[in-house]
Amino acid sequence: MGFSLTLSHRTLVFTLVCLVAIISSFWVADSSSKWLPIWPSACALLIVLVTQRAFLGLLVGAYSGAILLANGRLLESFEQLVTVQFLQIFESEWKLSALLFTGTSRNTVGSG
Repeated sequence: MGFSLTLSHRTLVFTLVCLVAIISSFWVADSSSKWLPIWPSACALLIVLVTQRAFLGLLVGAYSGAILLANGRLLESFEQLVTVQFLQIFESEWKLSALLFTGTSRNTVGSG
């Protein structure tokens, strides 16, 4: 009896798009690109359009913003994401309820 891990084509595309967006964030953080101010939003929008999952887009956008704020340093970007971005969400009842709604909503972008 062997364990076999199979990924659907869709899951593979989702994973690759998310990884490309996050890895590209490190490149943008090290450059003086004109995309710097809108990069996290562009990453989030790309993920939402490709995967049709708003929560995943929010997470990727938040992490790409944390990478930019940490100037491309990996460990500092995780610290930035958790302490500056996510902990503030849990301190605000309104932000937490909006996040929970987005994460638990079964509605997808473009479904009708």
